[in-house]
Amino acid sequence: MDKLDDIVSAPTAVFAIMLTVVTFMFRGLVEAVFPTLSSKTPTSVAQRVWEGPVLESTPALLGAALTPLLSTSFPFPRVVTATTTSCIVYGLVIGWFSSSFYSGVSFFVRKKWNVDIPDLDKK
Repeated sequence: MDKLDDIVSAPTAVFAIMLTVVTFMFRGLVEAVFPTLSSKTPTSVAQRVWEGPVLESTPALLGAALTPLLSTSFPFPRVVTATTTSCIVYGLVIGWFSSSFYSGVSFFVRKKWNVDIPDLDKK
């Protein structure tokens, strides 16, 4: 369990939150440049592709790209920084987790307090 305890740690939570924030910044930038992709416009094929597979996979892809780049400066667990492949897999998993966690939290907030939070993967 030592390896699992190393992976499930505060730096992992910080990295997951960072991926969510970077994803929303990326989404805001892309939707500012291409307003037709915004959920405020009538639905189009491009918007469905953007809000479907593209936004759903963005946190995982960002995690896979950023983990090897940040492996020397961010306090990742030692088991993660052992090889480039382990960095990429870790980034994919944490990115997927951050996307799923955000979806769950936004559903709860919307249901409990009726607050409109933009969906990461609104369909």
